[in-house]
Amino acid sequence: MALLNSEVRNSLVFYLFWLVSAVEIGAEFYQNQAIIYATKPLLLPLLACFYFVTTSTINKGYLVALLFNWLANLAFIFPSSTFLFCATLCFIIHRSIIVFEIWKFEFSRGIRLKPVLMGSAPFLILFLSVIHLVYTDVFEYELYMLIAQAFVMALLGGIAFGAYFLIHDNASKLLFMSALCFALNLFVLGVKLYYLNIDYLKPISMIFFLLGHVFLCKYMVLISDILVKKSTIKDIYYKK
Repeated sequence: MALLNSEVRNSLVFYLFWLVSAVEIGAEFYQNQAIIYATKPLLLPLLACFYFVTTSTINKGYLVALLFNWLANLAFIFPSSTFLFCATLCFIIHRSIIVFEIWKFEFSRGIRLKPVLMGSAPFLILFLSVIHLVYTDVFEYELYMLIAQAFVMALLGGIAFGAYFLIHDNASKLLFMSALCFALNLFVLGVKLYYLNIDYLKPISMIFFLLGHVFLCKYMVLISDILVKKSTIKDIYYKK
């Protein structure tokens, strides 16, 4: 009965997250600022709730990263260069923390620097291609931040790429899907902000953003379980 209640609770939180997400994406499509203001701040707190109710081990770094991404979302609501700068800075901090946490996990599973660097190349080419399209339209400090974000995201993609091809388990698949969605999110958003101001690009980028976060959240839950089991098995082995 307790297990059933736990599963129902987890499902309710997950469905509530997607319900609010659907409303927010619709508001982005129809450019309804009132609904965007009401729903966008709820998305990542709901995802954090889903993480809390599903994980067996809380990763504080992941939650701190979510906080910075939440602040970025709030700043990104307001269309001004100052808020855009703050949003980009918070995104870089979020991605940097995530890269650090994921690298710790995957390094303990045997992933080393060489496959990460090889896997980073296609992601870096993608992001630098976008920067090449827009660099004449941005301020110098924005260009530096875009380059920094490109390298951080390329590292995330490289770790995901290496884990996917060398380990190829469910956790690495989730991580790869997350990195791919985040890459597409930034690609579409960069084109929207600096190159082609087409309205439907914003909701498309939001879909990739949310999918990336869901895949990442499920990865964090699964990888914690994998590492806990691995640690338990080692403890039993050494006790014997």
